[in-house]
Amino acid sequence: MPRKALSLTKKSQIDHELYKEYMMKAVALYNHQLEKEKKDRLGLCKVCSAVEKDFFHTKGIHVHINHNTLCSLVNGEQLKMDSNASRSWLSDAEADEVIKYVVGLAEMGFPLDHRWLKEHVDEIARSRWQSRFPDGGVGKNWTYRFIEKYSDQLHMYKGRALDTQRGQAGNPATHKQYFDLVEEVQLTGDNGAPIAPECTWAMDESGFQANGNEGIGGRNVIGPIGKKVQYQQQAGSCENITVLVTIGADGSALPPAVLYAGKGYLVKWKQDNPANVMLGYSKKGWTDNVIGLEYAKHFEALTRSRANGRTRVLYLDGHASHVTRSFLEHCQNHSIKVICYPPHITHIYQGLDVVVFSPLKAAYGKC
Repeated sequence: MPRKALSLTKKSQIDHELYKEYMMKAVALYNHQLEKEKKDRLGLCKVCSAVEKDFFHTKGIHVHINHNTLCSLVNGEQLKMDSNASRSWLSDAEADEVIKYVVGLAEMGFPLDHRWLKEHVDEIARSRWQSRFPDGGVGKNWTYRFIEKYSDQLHMYKGRALDTQRGQAGNPATHKQYFDLVEEVQLTGDNGAPIAPECTWAMDESGFQANGNEGIGGRNVIGPIGKKVQYQQQAGSCENITVLVTIGADGSALPPAVLYAGKGYLVKWKQDNPANVMLGYSKKGWTDNVIGLEYAKHFEALTRSRANGRTRVLYLDGHASHVTRSFLEHCQNHSIKVICYPPHITHIYQGLDVVVFSPLKAAYGKC
């Protein structure tokens, strides 16, 4: 299969790297000559000629080395490309960390887009350059050039959503990829050791109407004999209460959280609260990015003593509030691995829909 043609930017990068290689070889050869007797030394021009011949002999590449440039390098000056690199927004070490961060999130089911990558890089660069870093952050094309520069480690893919039928039926390739990830994380995720059941958690959220929701399972639907649960596609909803539940693999549960629709906190929400649930609000009663981060902090605090320094795993769906950089960074900084269910088939993997929300909604709908 023919390879994709290199872009002009990538070709330029390769040319610069090759240029640096033979210039550094010329510097090394000239410095070696200084160790010899003066009458046996090669001068600048002869060193340049020797390196040019060596490159053609070993790599079949014609190169030209300017003896004046070699003289400047021998006297301690930098190559222009190195001088530019020293003024780059990210150091080499920081770039490596960004690559590891991007690759790690993608493997966990959270591939970044350009906007998100820019936000991450801006934060790193701003902490290094302080007031010298522009208010608007790196340029709008910076992330594209970054991916192109490190194309041996990063690649831009076209995101594809599964259609409804494939989502309902599942997908063998998706199943295998997901279960391979789960197996790897659960068996070796705690610094090479298995993740303990008391450190394995799943979170789900679901919406309710404040005045009851007609069973929320909705109307009866027809399905094959022997199928305990039949899922029905629904277009939109009129939810204004959201319940968040977190269950551990050892059978334990964290206090749930309830979000009401409102512009402020109402004292009456706290009345008759035997389950001691966390209470909050948002304009429409849905989880947003701020509440998502607060949940991450809530989860970390409530599971910290039980983990006792061990790595935790949190399984959840790909709701926008779960894949913000602040949410994932908070988890990463506290040794919490976040695993996202594959898109459009959470009804297959998300057990809390069946064991928690299905009976809860049935009971709630009768109120």
